Amino acid sequence: MGLYLGLMSDTSMDAIDAVLVDFDVTPLSIVATNATAFEPALRSRIASLMEFAERVSLDEIGQIDVAAAARRYAPGAALYVCGGGARNAMLLAALARLASPNRVATTAALGLDPDYVEAVAFTWFSRRTLAGLPSSAGRVTGAEGARILGGVYRHA
Repeated sequence: MGLYLGLMSDTSMDAIDAVLVDFDVTPLSIVATNATAFEPALRSRIASLMEFAERVSLDEIGQIDVAAAARRYAPGAALYVCGGGARNAMLLAALARLASPNRVATTAALGLDPDYVEAVAFTWFSRRTLAGLPSSAGRVTGAEGARILGGVYRHA
């Protein structure tokens, strides 16, 4: 299938991340990566849209949900954090405390830069879509069967 380019603006709201992935080798190979920072004015504008008073309590709820799910469904398994959360020391410490005895680390421990996980995932989805292969898992999404995700639109 060749090389695939994934682009993603992650939750850290600091840049557009690009990753070039070769899926024809095992394990997959990240050929190149690049992060193009947002201009400060744009980053500030995006951040202002995301701010709200309940942020801390929503963050806490998310930490508790992740920790409870890990203890229930994957006791003892490692939890790997990616994206902007991987740079949040308070979040990582809270997850480690709440998810104990599960180990908490970033995806860097697996050799995958936390900033590029989402871009790699969406690149994988696009590769599957172009090949006409399903990407969904019914037990995760609730779909009644395998589904091809996304669409391909070509300019004439």
